[in-house]
Amino acid sequence: ICHFLMILSVFGNKQLLIRDSSNSKLSKSKVDKEFTKSLFITLIFSFILIFTFYFFSNFITDIIFQKPNIRPILLIFLIGIFFQAITTLFSGYLIGIEKIWQGTIYEQVLSIFIVFLFLLSSIILDVKLNIIEIAYLYLISRLITFLSLIIFYKSISLNFNFTYKSIVDKIKYSVPFIFNKISTLVFTNLDILIIGMTLPL
Repeated sequence: ICHFLMILSVFGNKQLLIRDSSNSKLSKSKVDKEFTKSLFITLIFSFILIFTFYFFSNFITDIIFQKPNIRPILLIFLIGIFFQAITTLFSGYLIGIEKIWQGTIYEQVLSIFIVFLFLLSSIILDVKLNIIEIAYLYLISRLITFLSLIIFYKSISLNFNFTYKSIVDKIKYSVPFIFNKISTLVFTNLDILIIGMTLPL
């Protein structure tokens, strides 16, 4: 669920950012403006999706999954989606300006490594963690990754001088990327979905 929501939050803007930031014909100011538009879209979609799932969280946990005790975990991961979505945008920007390893580390490695360090420390210190505390570790790792991006990449100049039409056009361009990401997510997790549907039988 959280992975699906993250894809919808970013709404294909990572791929558009890679294309725009790698375009040598665009000046840095124009690339930064495209980043700002992508950031604006991601913020809007993130807040809409997070608040929607927050209001329906009881229905999801009690009716769909029939496990009310997972609601706190779902809410923690929903907050983490916001930071993860912004981090994904930064990753697209960095990959486009040929900082591929930095973008990959921030999106896929750093938060996992931070969680690993926390878990390793808990093992060494013999501290028992429950599933909710581990979920909080995930949230903290996403927050640390987000803040580190803000600190180390201050050179991006946000430019909110854009029109409503340009936002709508950008959303239209990103729709094919959404279908591509969702189909990839479904196919890569198809075995899990099949097991989940057939296991009760």
